[in-house]
Amino acid sequence: MRYKWTPESESNLSAIAILRVSSRGQEGNVSQNVQAKEVQSYCSQVSINLVEIFQITESAKDSENRRQYKAAMDFAANNNIKHVVFYMKDRETRNLTDNEANEKKVKRGELVLHYVNDRVVLWDKSPDNDFFMSDIKATLAKNYVRDLTTKVDSAMRRKAELGWYPSNCPPLGYSPQRETNSDGREKCKGMAIIVPNPNVAKVRLVQREFELRAEGKSIDKIKQIVMAENLIPEDIRPTYHRSAIDRRLRNDFYWGCFTWQGIKYRGKHELIIPEQTLKRVKAINEGQLETSRSNQPDTSFSGWITCGDKECGRLVVFDPKKKMLTDGSTKVHKYYRCSNSRAVHKSMKGMNVREESLHAQFEKLVDEVSISAEFADRVMKGLGELDKAAKEAIRLQAQDYREQLKELRKREDRAYEDYVRGLLDQEQYQRQISRIRTEHDAYETKLERANLAIQENAMQLAKVLIEPAINLKSKIKSGQLRISAQLLKQFCSNPRLLGKTIEYRLEKPYRILAEMKGNKEWRTRSDSNARPSGSKPDALSN
Repeated sequence: MRYKWTPESESNLSAIAILRVSSRGQEGNVSQNVQAKEVQSYCSQVSINLVEIFQITESAKDSENRRQYKAAMDFAANNNIKHVVFYMKDRETRNLTDNEANEKKVKRGELVLHYVNDRVVLWDKSPDNDFFMSDIKATLAKNYVRDLTTKVDSAMRRKAELGWYPSNCPPLGYSPQRETNSDGREKCKGMAIIVPNPNVAKVRLVQREFELRAEGKSIDKIKQIVMAENLIPEDIRPTYHRSAIDRRLRNDFYWGCFTWQGIKYRGKHELIIPEQTLKRVKAINEGQLETSRSNQPDTSFSGWITCGDKECGRLVVFDPKKKMLTDGSTKVHKYYRCSNSRAVHKSMKGMNVREESLHAQFEKLVDEVSISAEFADRVMKGLGELDKAAKEAIRLQAQDYREQLKELRKREDRAYEDYVRGLLDQEQYQRQISRIRTEHDAYETKLERANLAIQENAMQLAKVLIEPAINLKSKIKSGQLRISAQLLKQFCSNPRLLGKTIEYRLEKPYRILAEMKGNKEWRTRSDSNARPSGSKPDALSN
């Protein structure tokens, strides 16, 4: 049996090429140019007819999210094109699902895969060893993504802990700025921080939105006014919708906070909205001040709750019902229902839920998270004691790291003396120095982490989280606050409407608070499990 593929092996020699980059930042760079040039040269050499080149920009780590890749493969299948050319294996896939699917198609004779850089062709007569090597390369590519994801997540979490928004796509009015060298040039590997956008028009737009909201203007009125004042920059006009304005006016980022991976952080970015304006907007958002929309129905639950049907999962929308009374007036009944945009529900009968019912069901959440000022003081005091003990343990550990670094420097000096005296040859000396410096770098990293942990203001973060829950129930009962989606979003996530019943999940900090509130022995048990003085915290041991 002939294992090597040649153009004479078959009559169908039509091919497509898939050139992939992972992000828009890589579009048009040398990598993609090289792929195109090499692929075209290869097709000419092996006499296959290159019908189409697909330049796609998407990650290959998750099979279900590869729309462009699947569109290219569908094009080949629909046009009886058998040959698919990639620059190299990781341009085809970085997941094992697509690797397995393509292997099955190859073995059925439906596909012939060409890898230009390796000069390898997989076809139905390829030996098992070729498929085995392909599996190894796919596994290595998947592991690379896994390792990279872990490193990026760790780096971004650390950046968030330092008070800087990790993403390079901050809300409107801000932009990322890299650290600069002494000559003013950006550092290639410097950490990007978030600063007010140098495009003052975008900053002014956001400021104007907040100013108008502070005056009590509705979202529709805000949009109308800023458009009339010609404040909208050209590049954002196509996406300037009322929903975007509403999200900005409720985004904690403009108040100096941000949420990353489910945790809320106090940011170091400069505020572009005056504090007095922020306070007034917050009061309006929370229902403490009236707006020009006060006579209109509250639709705040719309677009937040989702349908609990597993096959649906679409958003719940506001669906008011008007009823004509005997005196000729009209009464509006406020209902919510699944949007059914996927047409999963054949009938919406019995699926309308009154707004009053939603409020009543969310009162349980208010009961769960509401805490007294006295209880909050006890929690903060307990956290303060634990924070103090943990930081003292970290300080002791940091001192131990410093002592280890001193000893490593002495060992390096002794190794050099032994080398000069002829007790070590060049190879032995280099081996010892390499080992010592590897240990030195490890301890430097641990010391840096320890110092960072000592500097972290955990108590400030705890205060930011606990304050909204203090006397929440009494504030709502007295009318200082009203139950709205914006208020509830602070405390819970993933609300789902199952029939007429709301299910939700408390955010972790408030879930813990609720458990502590129901456990009178929490302080005693917490103290009994406290870390002994001088022991090493888990987060820094390694």
